[in-house]
Amino acid sequence: KAENPQRLIADIDGIHIRNLDLYGYTMQDARFFASDKLTGWQLRLEQQHLSGSLLLDHQPDVPIALAIDNIDIEKVMSKARVIKSDSTPLSSDALPAVDVLVHNISANGQSFGSGRFLLRSEEGVLQFKDIHAVVHQLEFGELSKNSPCILQWHLAENQKTDFTCRIRSSAVDQALVGFELPPMVVSESLVMDINDAHWAGTPADFSLTESYLPLTFRLDDGYFAEMDSSATDALKIVSVLNI
Repeated sequence: KAENPQRLIADIDGIHIRNLDLYGYTMQDARFFASDKLTGWQLRLEQQHLSGSLLLDHQPDVPIALAIDNIDIEKVMSKARVIKSDSTPLSSDALPAVDVLVHNISANGQSFGSGRFLLRSEEGVLQFKDIHAVVHQLEFGELSKNSPCILQWHLAENQKTDFTCRIRSSAVDQALVGFELPPMVVSESLVMDINDAHWAGTPADFSLTESYLPLTFRLDDGYFAEMDSSATDALKIVSVLNI
């Protein structure tokens, strides 16, 4: 071992990627950049539907910093292989700690959210910790100081997913429209607590009718709007959840 080891110093400026399988997502017509910064390597990927950068610190115990500038969920998911519960079980042993920041979430070019979370793995459980996000006028965050918003994916052979979070909104009707539901509720304040929800399988296996979803909510200065038959399915969901 050399007494004064020299770091590899290099810059990669704009390699063109024609086709690449990136953990189930088919990456096409992308450009890759890499540079050696003071604290570590910065890798950057630019593609029409997914762009962002990755900072690999020179200190191995420092989490990877992943900053996603933009991700078009609909386009990316249409080209990705979504992991379902009948897939080969994964292992969390080789997964590094990652701090994730998403500046813009969009669908077909329309922005609808942003967020951040910590990705950690421990004893066969993949944890999405300290989630703070805004999606379609809904704010996801901690229940309390001692109860952060967290999604846990248990990677054992019989996979399951747990979820605890508080959801707030000051424009409930707009949030419903964003999720393509009828604006049956109009309110200036919604607080909804989801405490220890769980379902069999991966996060992608979530189903309103098959998941255990205990929740409480509070509506202030609101009312139920007049609804036609198109709202029937939404009302059935409310009944099933026993809200």
